[in-house]
Amino acid sequence: MRHSITFALRNNELVDITMVESGLGCNCYCLECGARLIAKKGDRQAHHFAHAKDADCRHGWETALHKSIKQLIARKKSINVPPVYLHRQRKAYFRAARFTYDGAETEPTLNDIRPDLLLTAGPKKLLIEIRVQHEVPKSKVFKLRRLGLPVLEIDALQLYEDHLAQKGTPDIAAFHDAVLRGLDCKQWLFNPQQQRAEYRLRKLAAERKVKPGRYKGYHQYIVEGCPARRRVWRSGFREGEAYANVIQDCMHCPFCIELEFEKTYAGFREVPLLPKKVHCWGHLEEAPCAKPWQSSV
Repeated sequence: MRHSITFALRNNELVDITMVESGLGCNCYCLECGARLIAKKGDRQAHHFAHAKDADCRHGWETALHKSIKQLIARKKSINVPPVYLHRQRKAYFRAARFTYDGAETEPTLNDIRPDLLLTAGPKKLLIEIRVQHEVPKSKVFKLRRLGLPVLEIDALQLYEDHLAQKGTPDIAAFHDAVLRGLDCKQWLFNPQQQRAEYRLRKLAAERKVKPGRYKGYHQYIVEGCPARRRVWRSGFREGEAYANVIQDCMHCPFCIELEFEKTYAGFREVPLLPKKVHCWGHLEEAPCAKPWQSSV
């Protein structure tokens, strides 16, 4: 899907369609191919830029949108970040917060990777990736995580469609506000504090052995001592004891931090076979904290 261009370059400065006069006299150029643009600000269509001459420039709007967000964030000194949730948890481990920074560098070189933005507030750092058409490649996410710094992704395309593309006149102010203050189009690609908390939970989790069985002709995989007590033996020597069905209960339980499987080889690949252990932290009394997030070194 192609969108209209609403940002352009004029006198080496980024401008949006609301800042220029209509026609070729706007003196604007495409951020992608460098061709001259004409500002179309009529009454029938949404205001936008178009190439003055036919040009095979398929990514002009994408490049313009990407650069406009980078410039906006670099120019401002604060941005709202979304809450942090631990594995399968509905309650936030860290609440949404505002990150105030005093430095912003676009496309810095960190080892062998170049994130879109690096925001710094003294020793605190935050990396930002801006998503337009395609999600950040997994190979790049892996390299970003190895840096050990928090990485936030902003879905620019969704913001664009919400505040620009579907309006008769682009609401640039609302778009900018959504980039800086909105939370719906932001997600953590990596958060080191979340990683450390989940690592501690994994170390404290109880290992519950899975016991295979059959009930009314169906295979079942059972773990005993379920802290959620969704199922209780009604009779027999285990009457009153809690248990869980791995497939129906544990796979969807917020207390289950990992399912461990027996493995076998299919060809040259190691593949999971049957459930072996459930790593559960439902017995822990400590609840996730809910303080505002603060970046750390």
